[in-house]
Amino acid sequence: MKRLYIIQLIALILVISCGGGGESSDGGDGSWPSTPQWIKATEGLFKDRVEISWEDSSDATGFVLYKSIDDRSNFRVVATAIESNSFVDEKVTPNRIYYYKVAAAHGDLWSDPTDDVRGFAHEGKPLAPSDVVASNSRIGEIVIQWKEVPQCDYYKIFRSDKKNGIYSEIATNVTSTNYIDSSVPLRDKNYFYYIQAVSNSDGEGELSDVAMGIALEDIPLPPQSISATNGVYGNKVDITWSASDKASMYAIYRAIDEDGDLQSDDASQYVLIASNVTALLYEDTNVTVDQLYRYKVAAISSGGEGEKSSSAPGKSKSGAPIQTPAPQNLRATDGDYDIITITWDAVTSATAYSLYRSDSLNGQYTLIANRITESSFVDTPPSLVTKYYYKVTSWSDGSTPVESYYSLYDDGYAMPRIPDIPEGITSSINRTDGKIVLSWSASSRADSYNLYRSDSQNGTYNLVASGVSDLTYSDEFPSIIVGKNYYYKISAVNVSGESSMSSYIFGNTRLAIPGNFNLSYSNKQVSLCWSPVIGATSYRIQRKKFLETSYKDIGTTDQCNFIDTGLSWGQHHYYRVQAVNNSASGDFTESQSVYVIWF
Repeated sequence: MKRLYIIQLIALILVISCGGGGESSDGGDGSWPSTPQWIKATEGLFKDRVEISWEDSSDATGFVLYKSIDDRSNFRVVATAIESNSFVDEKVTPNRIYYYKVAAAHGDLWSDPTDDVRGFAHEGKPLAPSDVVASNSRIGEIVIQWKEVPQCDYYKIFRSDKKNGIYSEIATNVTSTNYIDSSVPLRDKNYFYYIQAVSNSDGEGELSDVAMGIALEDIPLPPQSISATNGVYGNKVDITWSASDKASMYAIYRAIDEDGDLQSDDASQYVLIASNVTALLYEDTNVTVDQLYRYKVAAISSGGEGEKSSSAPGKSKSGAPIQTPAPQNLRATDGDYDIITITWDAVTSATAYSLYRSDSLNGQYTLIANRITESSFVDTPPSLVTKYYYKVTSWSDGSTPVESYYSLYDDGYAMPRIPDIPEGITSSINRTDGKIVLSWSASSRADSYNLYRSDSQNGTYNLVASGVSDLTYSDEFPSIIVGKNYYYKISAVNVSGESSMSSYIFGNTRLAIPGNFNLSYSNKQVSLCWSPVIGATSYRIQRKKFLETSYKDIGTTDQCNFIDTGLSWGQHHYYRVQAVNNSASGDFTESQSVYVIWF
């Protein structure tokens, strides 16, 4: 009996680990059940349980439930012989994630398990709303939708005009899972939204992910003041109109006027001949000479195309002047030295071109090249590093040449050449105020200068000052060590770059002689004092007594005073002081003496 139990237990473990399924000739009528479909588990809908459901299987006599905690790697059977197509799992911890699978059972045969689904119980503040989307296809409003949040009483809606900007609350106490924002300040502009679920008992939940939406502009009214040229040109018809409010572009329609009568519109069918027109002018060059046409214009916004305007008659006329089209693909160079080169595509039948320039996009364009025959021009602009705007026209042939309309603009700018290498460099020698003063001559085209310094003539030169606008510079303590030799090179800089370095110049400083050196004698000691020296790290004190032939060191100090107690009665004592650092020593002061006597 014990052996039989062990065998049965091993078989059960194998079935659990494999999830059932496979080929077998045992059990029931030998029919393997099909895997259940459409498994679902609640996510935060309840505080103390997870409800799992699935589609019933007609060939199943029961179901088996698998469960894994925290991740998908440890599924275990937690229930068998489930007779319905749902199960309530009450062995859950709120706010912990669980994964579930279901297998169908037919006798002792189990199907393969389903794919896993996530489920959890939730306690505390509401979850962040998910699946938030905002519309981009509605006129004048943005619709925000999201998935319902369990254990939530209402929602708050927040909006910003920048994804990472400041969000303002625009609605609260929203109880549905959608909101229509009809208060957007601007049409055709992106707005960003997030949603927050609120529980009256547990407070405000986390914010949702951001959703972006846009409100489309109203459909514009038909354009007004439409007109078309009638016999003005021999090769085209110009159609013009006044701007329609809220329109971003226009569509042009044309029909053949059947009887050629300017006063009556008997055109039968209007055909679209141009769309996405952004100007208030359209040149119809695909015309039959002396054929009368009727034109209509429709305004278009992001919300759609409006109704067509009233019609205007127009035609080209035999023998009328020819106006060539405006040149295409105008290009102006950016960043060339000193010049801007403007090029454009040659226009068939054009005999010349005129080029215009402005210092602002919508400013006045001034003629800078008239009736040139090449399809390019080199402009020396009034100022460098300044953006200029260009337009070009073409001229037709004939006894009365006609100038075309302006082309589309392009902008360009010129840069100055890199400055010349600085020259005329000088440097101070042996100054005692802790400064090395450099000067140089101005370099052509320089805006500023960079200074480099090295400890040796052929050493590495490191940048010590940049953006120097004057023609002189003081390199001073504590940037330098007083008494040490330095080597300098200078480069010139402008917006185009930096010149090569100049040749080197040598400069140095000296430690000054301590000033205001004074002695005083009392109480069998001599007190010395002096003024500090720039760059000194210590001071050497020397003394010579009467009949001694040379000075001897009696001490060093990093202060500006010293007391000598090693005195001899009845003699003159002579003192001097020298400033010192790790690189140099200065000159000694003039000696001072005192006569030592005591009673």
